[in-house]
Amino acid sequence: MKLSLKVNKISYSPYYNNFSFEVGEGELVAISGDKGCGKSTLLSILAGIIPPDEGSITYGGKSIEMSSCNIVYLYNENHYSYVCSDSPLMYGKKFDYNYVIINHMIDTYGYMYYASKSDNSIPFVINSILRFPDIILLDEPYQDRGDDFIVSFCLELRKMVHYERKICVVAVGKNYDKLCFADRIITLN
Repeated sequence: MKLSLKVNKISYSPYYNNFSFEVGEGELVAISGDKGCGKSTLLSILAGIIPPDEGSITYGGKSIEMSSCNIVYLYNENHYSYVCSDSPLMYGKKFDYNYVIINHMIDTYGYMYYASKSDNSIPFVINSILRFPDIILLDEPYQDRGDDFIVSFCLELRKMVHYERKICVVAVGKNYDKLCFADRIITLN
């Protein structure tokens, strides 16, 4: 059975009124809009951090709160200026690391061992996938990065989401929606 994340007629003042959309497995959806239009708020609602005023969010036909889905939410700021790329891959892990899987992910998605702040978003996304999430939420993961990095990041993210069959919702600034890396773009006003 193909699972999906369904947002059904949610309202949250002042941003949304009767707002609906659906994201299926292996689909990457970009939420685009100007600063302050509610992109981060929407991701927080999807993550269950903020409850909507009205409406429902379901995964596999069950309320997101009642389902057993695993949600990973990466905020738009990480706090690492210079890292070894395996450090964010293991961030938050409490038990033995599966280095075979980590090395496979690095080889598959082709990342250098050392990454500057502008290049270390990908290892954090891989870390998210290593947690075996059903849903990945990313809040402007490439904010203030150069166009070359953004194109590379978006292509790798799309490849990961499709290959790993994840549901992914990414908030992007209005200027970046032209890159059209997503399967679909939802624009907030």
